[in-house]
Amino acid sequence: AACEDLDITATLLGPWNGRLPTKEDGVHQFGCSYDGALLDAWVKQPSPCCAAAAVAGAINGLSGLHRHDDNALGPLDVLAAMRGVLRDLVESKIASFERKLGADLAPVLDAVASRVSSDGRKFGISLKKDKETGVDGKYLLACVRLEVEARAEACRRAVQRQRALELGEEVSEEEEEAPALAFCRLWELYEELNEKKRKLAEEAGEDDESSDESDEDEEPDEDLPKKTKPARPRQRIAAARKAAKPWNWKNELGEILRKADGVAKTCASRPSTAPFGNWGLIKGAQRLREDARRAAREAEVQALIEDADDATAPVSSNEDERQLPTRTSLGFLGLPQDTLFGCPKAPPTHVVISLLAGGGRAKIPIPLKRDDSDEVIERQWGKLSAAFNRPDASLIFHLKNHYALIYALREWTSDGKRVRQLLCARKGQRPSAWV
Repeated sequence: AACEDLDITATLLGPWNGRLPTKEDGVHQFGCSYDGALLDAWVKQPSPCCAAAAVAGAINGLSGLHRHDDNALGPLDVLAAMRGVLRDLVESKIASFERKLGADLAPVLDAVASRVSSDGRKFGISLKKDKETGVDGKYLLACVRLEVEARAEACRRAVQRQRALELGEEVSEEEEEAPALAFCRLWELYEELNEKKRKLAEEAGEDDESSDESDEDEEPDEDLPKKTKPARPRQRIAAARKAAKPWNWKNELGEILRKADGVAKTCASRPSTAPFGNWGLIKGAQRLREDARRAAREAEVQALIEDADDATAPVSSNEDERQLPTRTSLGFLGLPQDTLFGCPKAPPTHVVISLLAGGGRAKIPIPLKRDDSDEVIERQWGKLSAAFNRPDASLIFHLKNHYALIYALREWTSDGKRVRQLLCARKGQRPSAWV
């Protein structure tokens, strides 16, 4: 515990040997602020789960809890809630894909998992750590194609037989065992892609021949009227484009496989929050609130059931009644049986995570640009300081490939130059880096 404690005076005033700077140091103005609750609340990062660790530290700090308090949240508690968010996202994408495909995707996913295993690879391993064992979206899509090609002839016969039946044609009474319907549907989609590629290649060849045979000296006839498309309102054009846009099924399938691998990364021996961006923190905090409310309702119901004197208590179900098993689409990942998809303990407080500052086109309170003027930067720093000093808020900094809490701010003026710094962590969560 001693190594976790921080000498805040030495940290804030390190450039001046732990004392307030003066004019002799070339400093004419100096100011600093720090969050003492966060300094007691931040939690160690047991693995590359920086996003979950930062959120856990923020919740503990806003609750006034020390990191070693029994009610304090740990990184794995928050990670369980974030894992549930990602699991639900993958399952919703699978359900949407199945509706469009018209078939159950489970046989394809199981076949991909078998191929991954036979290739000596595993889900949930970072390619940065092990290129020979990890997987990515490109490799997983290649596995899908190989599995479909391995059943291509059987899929072709099954599709031809089905089309003949639909047209009322006679077919052989001896029906061979066809592959799963999802393989047949994917085989048809791959055939459509191959046909489009062949047509494009033929058209490109015809264009080359026609350009060679054309007379370059021939001038266009200026008397011919030029065809112009009638103008249409912008909204109608956008709607028409959206309606005419073909189904990009390969991208959707690749997204399913990549995010499913992300779920496996959260269950690895060293769980990672690499599959999550800012959206994961926002949705994870929302899931924590939902889990807490659900746990409170279940506790109330259980209290009513156990209260024998309460005439309004609900009647418990019979022992013979069994709940139907809930269907999960991630069985092909082979996750551990005890995998949690929700926070195992009630959060000490409810938080809402939102974006405060950053670039891009999103409307946020403090928009940042590379060419901001000194006056704009001064206003931005003022808004950031005001947000940091709010007693009901904590700030999380999204660095490159890392999330960390902001523990302190400091600023000073030296030789007419303004210096502004914030205290966070470039690695782990221990407050150690001024940026």
